[in-house]
Amino acid sequence: MDSVLIFVHIPKAGGTALNNIINKNYQKGTIFQFNKENSFESFIKLTGSEKSKYSCFRGHIGYGLHNYLPKDISVKYITMLRDPIDRVVSHYYYVLRQPEHYLHEEVCGRGMSLKEYVLSELTSELCNGQTRLLASFDGEVIDFNKKDIIDGNDLKIAKINLQKYFSFVGITEEFDVSVLLLREIFKWDKIYYYKKNASRSRPTLSSIGDSVKDIISKNNSIDMELYEYAKDLFHEKLKFYRDPIEAGLKPFKLCNRIYSSVYGPLARMNEITRIKSTY
Repeated sequence: MDSVLIFVHIPKAGGTALNNIINKNYQKGTIFQFNKENSFESFIKLTGSEKSKYSCFRGHIGYGLHNYLPKDISVKYITMLRDPIDRVVSHYYYVLRQPEHYLHEEVCGRGMSLKEYVLSELTSELCNGQTRLLASFDGEVIDFNKKDIIDGNDLKIAKINLQKYFSFVGITEEFDVSVLLLREIFKWDKIYYYKKNASRSRPTLSSIGDSVKDIISKNNSIDMELYEYAKDLFHEKLKFYRDPIEAGLKPFKLCNRIYSSVYGPLARMNEITRIKSTY
C-alpha cells in the first residue's frame, strides 16, 4: 500500500480546515480520527490487519504513532504550526464559544478574562503546547492536564523530529501557500476549504494588550523558538515548488473565496444548530 498519512493536529493551528481537505482526498472509512469514541487505548487494541485498513491517522496525538503500526507500513507525517501568541488567544475564544470543550464550563463559569485565562494554568495547551506534541516519543494522545515542564531538550527533539520525519510542515499564517505546497507534495486534487472554527468575534492580535501578549510569550518561549524553526523549514521546502505555487496562488485564492462563500455559511449554520442542541 502507499504511505500512511499521520497528521499531528496541534489545537488551534488550522487543523480543522486541513482536516476538511484530508476528508476529500481519502476514501470514506480509511481515516482513523482520535477522539472520545476512538481513544488511543482502543487504537492500541486493534490488530495489525485492522490498522492496515486505514490510510490516515489524525488527532491531537504526539509524534511517534508509527511505532504502533505494522513494521511494513511506511508513514508520512504532516503538521501545522501557528504563532504561539495568536494560537493561545484563539484558544481562549474557541473555549468560550464551544460548550462541549473540556474547559468551557470552568472558564465561562468563572467569567475569566483572557489575561486570567493565560495565567490560570488550567491546561498545558497554553504552555509550549506545540512542542509537547512534536517532542513526543510514543505517539499517544497528549494529556494536557499534565503540568510537566517543557525545556530546551524537548525543543531539540521537536526540531529533529520536524526536520527528519515530517514530509510537510505548514504555517497557519501562510495557510493558502501551505495548501498549495501540500498539493505539490501529495498530488492532492481537492484542496478547497472553508474555515469552520474561525471566530468572527475575537479581537485582532494588535488590539490585545502588550502585558497579556508578554505573558503568553513568556509562557511559550520554547514554542516561539520552535515556530521560527518551523517557518525556516517551510520556506526551505517552498524553494523546490516555488514556480507552480507562485503561479497557482492567485487563482486558488479566487476559486477558494467562491467555494468558501457557498460552503462556509452552511457549515456555520450547522455549527450553530449543533451548539444550540447542547443547551
